[in-house]
Amino acid sequence: MLSLNMPSPNPSRRREGDRRAHLLRRENLMEDTASLLALADRMLYVTALVAAPVLLASLAVGLVVGIVQAATSVNEQTLTFVPKLAVIALVLVVMGGSMLGLVGDFTQDIFDQIARMGQQ
Repeated sequence: MLSLNMPSPNPSRRREGDRRAHLLRRENLMEDTASLLALADRMLYVTALVAAPVLLASLAVGLVVGIVQAATSVNEQTLTFVPKLAVIALVLVVMGGSMLGLVGDFTQDIFDQIARMGQQ
């Protein structure tokens, strides 16, 4: 009968290694979660910055037209559409370049972060 005298692995050392690996995985997960939350926060901020000029212009025109309609007792539903459309088009012509630049910069930052995560 052949017996192999192999040293048995130390269970406490193995458990310690498992704990370290678990803590490292947990730390990486927390870092990934924090970076994803920061990215989501920035995404909402960029979205608000891009949408704000159009929404505020539309709100202002709707308010002015509503006040004029209330003062003149003209209740025409289609009357608000044309001024809003014209003002939104004007806002997009004036602010569209900066809006597109903001979204482009944000997109570039996202891809840079993806590349950095891939290198780790």
